Amino acid sequence: APEPRSPPFWSDSPSCVAYDADSQCLFVAAPPDDGVKKIDKCGNLVERESWGYAESSLCVANGLLYVSYEAETGNECACSVVLAADMSQTLLKRVPRWHMFDQLGPSDMAADATMLVACQPERHSVGLWRVEKSAGSVKVGFVRRLGKRVRAVGMNNAPSVNKFTIRAGDAPGEFQEPCGVALSDELLLVAERAGKRVQVLTKKGEPLQVLSLGGYRGGPICADAFRVVVCDGPQGRDVPPPVVEKYAPTDRLIYLEFRP
Repeated sequence: APEPRSPPFWSDSPSCVAYDADSQCLFVAAPPDDGVKKIDKCGNLVERESWGYAESSLCVANGLLYVSYEAETGNECACSVVLAADMSQTLLKRVPRWHMFDQLGPSDMAADATMLVACQPERHSVGLWRVEKSAGSVKVGFVRRLGKRVRAVGMNNAPSVNKFTIRAGDAPGEFQEPCGVALSDELLLVAERAGKRVQVLTKKGEPLQVLSLGGYRGGPICADAFRVVVCDGPQGRDVPPPVVEKYAPTDRLIYLEFRP
C-alpha cells in the first residue's frame, strides 16, 4: 500500500487542532509562522490567517474560533494575546484582561456558547470569561481568576490591602500547574501537571470533586457528561517545561469516571 502523504500546504510542526462540527472544517495552528489554517473535510485548504506569531492554542465553540498567539509590543517584547474570530477567521474581539498571564500564553483553552476558559501552568491559575454572541459581534468579559489567592506584598514587605496574587495550592479549587481544561454541560474540569489530579468544578469555579491520576502527571483533557480522558503529561519535574513539552506527552491515556 502506498504511504500516506500530507497535503502540500500541511505544516511540519502543527501545535494544536480544533474541529468545527457545523462547517466540518479543521483548524490547525502551526508556529512559528504558518498561522492558522482552515481545512475542509476533503483536506482542501480553505484559508490561512496569521495575527501574530507562535499560535499555540485553539478551541472552537458556538461559531467562534479562539486563538492564542504572541505579539510584539512597543518595547520589542513578546506578549500573549487571545482573540475571538468567526469561522472565516475575521477578527471579532480581543479577549480582555489577558495581561493577568503577562507574557505567558495558555497551555489549553476550552469554550462553550457562554464561556471561555484558559489555564496557565506557570501561574497556577485558570481564567474564566463570559461570552455573549449576537449577529455580527461578540462580547467577551472577564469574570474571575481561579487558584490559591495570596495577599500580595507591597513596600517594606507589608501585605497589600487590595491586591492578591495566585500561588500553587493543593486544596480543592487550588491548582498545581493546571495544563488541561474541558467544559461538560455545567461542569469545568481541570487537569494538573504537578498536582497529578483532575478537579471537577462548577462553571463558577466551585470545587465538587477531586480525581487522582494515580501518580501520573496531567496533560491534555476531554470530557463528556460522565467520563473524562486525560493524556498523561511530561514526567520530568526538575526541568523547566519548554513550549514543545506541552505537545510531547507519553503514550498513556487515563480514563476516569466522575459524578455529574
